[in-house]
Amino acid sequence: MSVKSLKDRVTLVSSDVLADDWVPLVKHTIDYERRDGRRERLTREVYNRPDACAVLPYDRARGTVLLIRQLRLPVFLKGDEEPMWEACAGVIEDEDPKEATRREAMEELGYQVHDLQLVTAMYASPASFGERVWCYTATYQPSDKVASGGGAKDEGEDIEVVELAFNDAYDRIATGEITDAKTVLLLQHLKLSL
Repeated sequence: MSVKSLKDRVTLVSSDVLADDWVPLVKHTIDYERRDGRRERLTREVYNRPDACAVLPYDRARGTVLLIRQLRLPVFLKGDEEPMWEACAGVIEDEDPKEATRREAMEELGYQVHDLQLVTAMYASPASFGERVWCYTATYQPSDKVASGGGAKDEGEDIEVVELAFNDAYDRIATGEITDAKTVLLLQHLKLSL
């Protein structure tokens, strides 16, 4: 017996917007045919975040990476009182992921980045978020710093740019200082690539 595709097993019954302030939160009701053929009605709440991009710039000659630190309210509310260590990231607007990555690197880091290499396009929390994050590594050198960085102040961003030795950054995963999924993934990927 062959299993039907999900497209043939899921019927959207209704979609109700619960909130639409920062990111739309939609409650979906579906009829779902399980693999054993039984049908059931399910409800799921989905944050409809747009796709995003992230980049970990690496200076091979000096063995350094560029990271950012900033307030992340959900993390702070969980009791983490330090700014979060992250790879530079942002929302993809009306552009392709590589263009968005270059724009975000300039806006947040103040650097032009080169040799963008796609590591993966991942769903970090697919149970609730529709956001896919396009994760890249890139190269940079000191002369590529052409702007102040720090993020878009009109969007409430207050971003600290930090250049670290790669090994120092990588070791912060084990100490629990770096816990952001996209950043862990990119550091692990770079470690395997060196």
